Amino acid sequence: MSTINVVPVDEFLNMLSEKGLVIGKASEFVGNLEFDLQVKRANLRKKKHANLKEILDAKILKHTSKATLRRWIESGDIREGEWFKSGKNNQIYIMTSALVRLGYL
Repeated sequence: MSTINVVPVDEFLNMLSEKGLVIGKASEFVGNLEFDLQVKRANLRKKKHANLKEILDAKILKHTSKATLRRWIESGDIREGEWFKSGKNNQIYIMTSALVRLGYL
């Protein structure tokens, strides 16, 4: 039989507060999800380019896959010069001006 380690509640709460964490009901934080989404979209508008994950995380498209964005590049919906591949990590970046032209930003 293994031993059970017990952490005092006040020590646990102090550790949470030191890391900026709180315990609460999920219903209290649901409103913050929409706010976070608005912040992501505003930050995306300020950028010159964004990778596929940043675009999908902002939920400006009805699509949820990177493959769809790659198909847009292959089909020419996102034109030559409106996207590039990073030399460091081979990530695809799309210019935010292309998203504005397509009506998503």
